Amino acid sequence: MRIPSGITDQYLYFVSVDATDFVTRESHVNGFAVARSRNGAAAVAMTTPTLASMGGAMPGVYSLLLDEDMSVAAGNYSEEMVFHITSTDGHTAPLTRVIELYNDRMTVATGGIAALASGGGQTANLVETLTTNVAAIEVSITYATKGIQDNIIPEFALIDASLSYATKGIKTDIVPKLEIATGGIAALASGGGHTADLVETLTTNVGLIETSITFATKGIQDDIIPRLITATGQLATLATGTQHEFSAIDASLSYATKGIQDQVIPKLNTATGNIVAIATGGAKSSEISALNDISVANVLTTQMTEAYAADGVAPTLAQAIFLIQQQLGDFAISGTTLTTKKLDGSATAATFTLNDGTAPTSITRSG
Repeated sequence: MRIPSGITDQYLYFVSVDATDFVTRESHVNGFAVARSRNGAAAVAMTTPTLASMGGAMPGVYSLLLDEDMSVAAGNYSEEMVFHITSTDGHTAPLTRVIELYNDRMTVATGGIAALASGGGQTANLVETLTTNVAAIEVSITYATKGIQDNIIPEFALIDASLSYATKGIKTDIVPKLEIATGGIAALASGGGHTADLVETLTTNVGLIETSITFATKGIQDDIIPRLITATGQLATLATGTQHEFSAIDASLSYATKGIQDQVIPKLNTATGNIVAIATGGAKSSEISALNDISVANVLTTQMTEAYAADGVAPTLAQAIFLIQQQLGDFAISGTTLTTKKLDGSATAATFTLNDGTAPTSITRSG
């Protein structure tokens, strides 16, 4: 337990147990005696120890008000303080608790400003106070932000690299295959091709497109998700304010994957729908001509319907992409359970089980 130097309104909790079996909790103690020692000083009895039984649902639990000798010596950043507690009737086992008193330099520095503002200080005293504590404040700030520099920033760089790798297949493989597939449509519309040739061309390249998409998204599964788990584990060890970092990660990932959701998938759905119509003889000349006008930009700018595959069921392309997007940008972790949310941010899309609640190294779909 850490308490700022000079603070005298904090409580220390302890459990009183039987002096014979060291297990049975004692809820009706006639009185306590408390001895204290700070930074190696000789033990002295607290003059007026204030103790209270928590009672009720907390049998044997007591509180001790820490209000004596609660300031560190001049020039010290922190000091350890020990309290030895015994019962006056000898029915409870003695126990010892230790706390750390630390010099809150920021409070000392700003105290001079408060005194000056209230008319109780002088400019010279304020300058002296601030000058003395600036170095300590700088050390504290450097320590507080060290976790961000050493852990979070390197992970963001790795995530950026992973996203570049994951989307590389779309640029180098999917787009050229779409151009080949739509080339057959253009030839047929202009009278330079045959329906059989078109169907063969499209059928051949649809398989290549599916393979390319699988390759393109493999980096997300194998690299980005493990790095996010690592990054969030490190965030959990930081001080208050962590939620802001999570919000920034969520926003960045949502933006990074937005192009896949809003553009690539809808256009692929449209293109493959027309392929089916041609193969089954349900397409007309005007529809084939319209297909010839499809551009890469058109393929990447149509929304798709939200859907998710059940656990253990092979997903459709749309189901796979939706789960990947929501897994990256909208999830919550509780213990060893990771819950992926749907687009509305509240309904559950899927659940996963982490192998560890604080430093996970693997994740398994559970629902």
